[in-house]
Amino acid sequence: MKITLTRHTLLRELSLLDKVVDNKATIPILQNVLLTIWPAGTASFAAMNGSESVLSDDIAATSVETDGPAQLALPADLLHSLARVIPDGEVVIEATKKTHAELRAGTTKIKLPLANPDDFPRFPDVSATIATVPAGQLREIFKQTRYAAGYATKIGINSPCLLVELDTEIRAVGVDSARLALSYRPLETPLAEQRTMVLPARGVAVLEAILAEVDGTAPVAISADENVACFRVGNRLISTRLMAQPFMAWRKVLPKNHTTVVEIPREPMLLALRRLAVTTELRANNRTVKMAIGDGLITLSTSGHDAQGEDRVPVVIKGPDLEVVFNLNFVAEYFALMQTETINGGFRTASDVVEFGPVDPGVTSVIMPMRV
Repeated sequence: MKITLTRHTLLRELSLLDKVVDNKATIPILQNVLLTIWPAGTASFAAMNGSESVLSDDIAATSVETDGPAQLALPADLLHSLARVIPDGEVVIEATKKTHAELRAGTTKIKLPLANPDDFPRFPDVSATIATVPAGQLREIFKQTRYAAGYATKIGINSPCLLVELDTEIRAVGVDSARLALSYRPLETPLAEQRTMVLPARGVAVLEAILAEVDGTAPVAISADENVACFRVGNRLISTRLMAQPFMAWRKVLPKNHTTVVEIPREPMLLALRRLAVTTELRANNRTVKMAIGDGLITLSTSGHDAQGEDRVPVVIKGPDLEVVFNLNFVAEYFALMQTETINGGFRTASDVVEFGPVDPGVTSVIMPMRV
């Protein structure tokens, strides 16, 4: 069996699968990619780990030579490394023996070991679509919430990252110990009953990588059972095992009955925060900024070992004056993500959580003040 395809195609598919392959997997076959060659002149690439899988089908090949569907289990890391350095142009992969294949590109010829493709695990079978969402919307929803799941995103393994709820809307919620981010959009076809899933950090990262490549209007078909969620985007199918851990009761965190509401111009506020960040410790995870709200202004102040800073932003205030201390990074990150001219801040006391938003089309952030 033999397949010829372009280096660009090979590198594109392997770069995506590299986000799934676990080179330290205790099951050796999971360190491979599964290449399936079809007599019609197309191919599919697949990879999986203990929780996620990606299948890219209907990949155009320059030519194929096979009597029927044929599969090769190729070493993922080695093949990806080769695809990055071989010459541009056509690449030939040919099985010369049951245990080896040969890769040829230009003047380069590489002998590759083969694993048994029959050892490759079966892909999850979750066929019924429960909702369809435009890729651009799903991409925005993840971007507007994943940042708040700071710990899960940093460790990048099977830790709870985002809660996704589907009913009349699609909602995503990200939380850590000091903040909550909520993003939501209406579903074109509402569900009869709510479906809830908790996605792991790595599954979200893989899906974001695929969403970044497609047109924003492309439909994403979502299907799920109790254990697995699948997302079909064009010719790619992503599955991720759902987290069994219960997600926090996030609705109880949303503050109510704000006593002070402040209309904040987004860009002036963001620029002021960035200027003051220079005066704080560069390596500090808990950079603090004090917000003194009153007299039509938010007066921002910071201090570090070597410098102190102050900046003022004109705002519209409804309610009594107050002072609140925040993690500067948390506030700046939210204001940088939003694209609206103004953002409302809802305050109660210096120790109560603060709500920034909601911002159209549906984004809210809740941040816990700091005690200093």
